[in-house]
Amino acid sequence: MSCKMKGKEYMKNKIREIRKNIKMTQKQLGKKTALSERQINRIENGKSDPTIKTLVNIASVLGVTVGYLLYEEENAAAAVTTQTAAKGT
Repeated sequence: MSCKMKGKEYMKNKIREIRKNIKMTQKQLGKKTALSERQINRIENGKSDPTIKTLVNIASVLGVTVGYLLYEEENAAAAVTTQTAAKGT
């Protein structure tokens, strides 16, 4: 597997993309991560940088690894599937 570090733009787009793919609103993601809807909006729009702890929480709720949010992985679909299977969903 090959990985390439991506920037803030990539991370915020991945968070939004995954959230929408699983039909979750910003408000729902906020509740599940103990963040406000506004805070989720600011992260997705690149106006706020999440802490590592926040990023871990967001990744966990979305069913992906932190690496998936930060890196372009050749086997990205496998990362999502593996995390989802590990959660039993």
